[in-house]
Amino acid sequence: MGQAVKARVKINEEFKSNKSETSPQKIEELMKIGCDVELLLRTCVVQGIHTDHNTLKLVPRKDLLIENV
Repeated sequence: MGQAVKARVKINEEFKSNKSETSPQKIEELMKIGCDVELLLRTCVVQGIHTDHNTLKLVPRKDLLIENV
């Protein structure tokens, strides 16, 4: 199982385990954690695709491609 799939499974498990939460403070805390994780995944994770036995093609998102100033 790839890392992206593992991350998706973990996110879904966390969502399901907290779906009955009613405390506004706890919900706000969980939403903050979710936003932090989303930011981390969007800014620090690059997709890689195996193109053959010894080659990995990196596929950065356009928002990750910024000029080095």
